[in-house]
Amino acid sequence: MTYILAAAIAVLVALLVDLGFLRTALVSSRRWWTSYSIVLVFQLLTNVRATFARQQPGGQVVGATVRGMDPPAVLVCRGELRGRVARHPGLQRQANDR
Repeated sequence: MTYILAAAIAVLVALLVDLGFLRTALVSSRRWWTSYSIVLVFQLLTNVRATFARQQPGGQVVGATVRGMDPPAVLVCRGELRGRVARHPGLQRQANDR
C-alpha cells in the first residue's frame, strides 16, 4: 500500500467516523474547512522544504537541514513530573552531522 493510498483511506475513515459514528458534523462547517486549508498549505510548504534537494555551488547535492536528537539529549523527569520526557536543547545536533 502506498503512502498516498493510506492517506486517502485515512481521510475517508475520518469523514465516516465524524459524520456516521460520532455525528458531530465537524467537517460540515465552513470554519473547519478554512482552518484545515490553512494548516494544509503550511504543511505542504514544510514538506517541500524538507524533501527537495538543492545543489550547492561546488556541485554537491544536499537536502534541507534536518534537526535530530541524540539519545543523551532526551531526559526523563523525576519527582512530580515522573514519566514525562523532556529534551536538552544544548545536546541537540544536526542529523547531517552523523
